[in-house]
Amino acid sequence: MRPQRAITRLLACGPPLLDSLPLPPHRCILATRIAIDVLGRFGIEAQPRSVLAAVANGAYAVWRARVLAARAARQPEAPPPASAWCIWAGLPDAAPPAGQWPGHLIAFLPARAQVIDLDFHAFARPDKALAVPPAVVADWPAEDAAVTYAARDRLGRPFYVRYERQDGNRGYAAADVWRSDNPDVAAIVAALERTMRLAD
Repeated sequence: MRPQRAITRLLACGPPLLDSLPLPPHRCILATRIAIDVLGRFGIEAQPRSVLAAVANGAYAVWRARVLAARAARQPEAPPPASAWCIWAGLPDAAPPAGQWPGHLIAFLPARAQVIDLDFHAFARPDKALAVPPAVVADWPAEDAAVTYAARDRLGRPFYVRYERQDGNRGYAAADVWRSDNPDVAAIVAALERTMRLAD
């Protein structure tokens, strides 16, 4: 299977399989472990990348642009409207619930300079104009510390994503679901590989 087709199949087949599982406390860690191991079976190298992630709706982006313009002009900043919404994951000073890791993990594909977020569904807030897809792939040049891009949700509304590298935040490595030799993880990887090959 060609690399692009394998990635397309992963984005299509991975989220439904994850949704069928009991919700683990480290879902983005499990999703990234699965993405890395499955892509490896198709000859695609992928690496973990710890990030600070922000996903905003269109109203938030418009408000944020006005705030930056006001700061540049040394003018008063308007408060955000009720329709403005932004979801954050991986804030360094965030205190997560007990047993959870304060971060967000995605897979980086060095040969393609791309990242895959197989757990992007975590940012879905349809009632806040964020009917985002369950998984995304985005270009990210290896030398860049951050990436920002715009897309449209499933209802055609704009949303905005920003990932910032948090290389020092490696707490994910202690999670049981990060281990490839975890029997449950290995079974999920094998099942997803079969599904992707059958869908080809």
